[in-house]
Amino acid sequence: MKRVTFAERVLATLKLTGAAALALAFIMITAGCDTEASPNKTADTTDPVDTPDNVFAVDISAETDWNYMVVGTDGSSLFFNADEDTGVPTLLYLKPDKDSDAGFTYLFKENGLVDKIIADGHVLYFGNYNGYKFDMAVIYPDDTIEYFYDIETDINWDAYNEIPPADQLRSITQSRSILGWVLGYDELNWSDAVGAASCGTAWIPGLNALTAPLCGSYVVGELAHGAVEVIDIFVPDDQLGSLTIDVLHAALDGYDCLSADVDDLPTLLTGAQSCVAGIAGTVDILKNLDLDFARQRQPELAQADGVINGGRGDIKATLSWNNLADVDLHIVDPYGEEIYYAHKNSASGGALDMDNRYGYGPENIYWASRRAPAGTYEVYVNFYSSGISGASNSYSDYTVLINAFGNTKTYTGTVTSNTGKVLVATFNSNGVITQGQSGRQIVIDMYDSRGDGWDHSGALRITVNGAAISNARLSSGISGRHTFFADAGDEVNMYWTGNSGDYHKENAFAVYYADTPPAPAFNAAGWSGSNALLFRVQNSLSNTNLNQLLGSFTVSASGASRAIFGQSRIPLPPKEALLPETYSRRQ
Repeated sequence: MKRVTFAERVLATLKLTGAAALALAFIMITAGCDTEASPNKTADTTDPVDTPDNVFAVDISAETDWNYMVVGTDGSSLFFNADEDTGVPTLLYLKPDKDSDAGFTYLFKENGLVDKIIADGHVLYFGNYNGYKFDMAVIYPDDTIEYFYDIETDINWDAYNEIPPADQLRSITQSRSILGWVLGYDELNWSDAVGAASCGTAWIPGLNALTAPLCGSYVVGELAHGAVEVIDIFVPDDQLGSLTIDVLHAALDGYDCLSADVDDLPTLLTGAQSCVAGIAGTVDILKNLDLDFARQRQPELAQADGVINGGRGDIKATLSWNNLADVDLHIVDPYGEEIYYAHKNSASGGALDMDNRYGYGPENIYWASRRAPAGTYEVYVNFYSSGISGASNSYSDYTVLINAFGNTKTYTGTVTSNTGKVLVATFNSNGVITQGQSGRQIVIDMYDSRGDGWDHSGALRITVNGAAISNARLSSGISGRHTFFADAGDEVNMYWTGNSGDYHKENAFAVYYADTPPAPAFNAAGWSGSNALLFRVQNSLSNTNLNQLLGSFTVSASGASRAIFGQSRIPLPPKEALLPETYSRRQ
């Protein structure tokens, strides 16, 4: 039997490394199918596998937030929840080493396919399961994103989605070709692999992170068919049923929860209950840390959703932003027709297929392959409103990723309630993308310690090359933002203005370039850092500053865009639009 390493197969097929390779392996493992719908390219006619020995799911739902726990003899473990009606897994946590807090949190889509994996400061997002391919985004710890498109598999995802959920789970346990591919064998005895590599007594060293999710899906699938033995350790002594010391050892020995010299089942069970509850509590903390980490990356996940699941083709523009405000994407085509939430389709073939009014995005506008007309296009972002009822957002930081005729650029900036519609970029049918608004965007973050805005008509009076522009003023609330553009070489002066009074001391502000925010983040109560062009902390402004020059600077020539979302190593392939999801607006 020819042996090929997992890494060699992955790298040869996808040229992926690290987290991306792990994600691919997970997908390949957990979704193999050999059912009547024949999702695999090569049908497998062998009989379904028998249930492997020594596979136990420990029901821990009575005393923990998890449904089940499965433990390997090496101390690795799985904790997972499943939908009560369909049996489809919804959440899974893999703890490869009982003595380490390192682990993997898996979130699933409604059909049981993986949605996100969170591990070691990375978030992996999956989507566009289409034909035999899927797409993936890897969000790195520095919030950059790398995209991987049209990843080839042996699975027909369209056929998979036609299978009833319970049969999807069952089919996961019946595919030999996928697990064989991952483990590196041309042929594989499936019953040995499931019993040994996934759920039984000798999980394969170094592959726990890859094979363990299969165990979780296997157990969930077999639970639905009554084929896996479930033991409940949180029951009264008189309701133990078939639970024996041997079964308890078989299920939990890998975690050292049981004392070897105790042969009294009730005593042994009491210790096991305490041990399992403690482990589940620790896993719950680790899982929550992962979920909090992912929630903090909602703008990045929104961008990934739009890039992967939104329509694509000759032109694709995807917008995301950093809060619950309602921000809109607009594109004006070469004929002057504008696509946006109130006019979602143009005669030239452009379409707004993702329209989000509840925060973060995405919004996506695209022209399908060979449909976009020649000429110049304009991309705009507009701050429509503060968002859903009760929201108080007065500005949003946005990211727009534009792919136009094979070229990709990412733009970031700020839109506020006073900026109106901001021109982000223009591009033409030759793929030339240029910054839309001339100059650099300058941001003024404004703060008031009492939360009632700047008293005494306090404001920053601004001049550019001696000409006055709009004042920056916090009219109400605890914080706000003002932005304007200035060209390289412009001289900017800022003065404090207003009426005499005792409350100027409550006010603070920081001025900086949109693409170079203060580091560390500005603190109105007291701050020392870099990248602020001008700032004042609270208790530093008073009547003596009225109508006085606070500071000036010359606008530098550095570019105004910052590609915080890295361009894919694999070019965005033009393909016909896929419209798996749309967002409703203003019904």
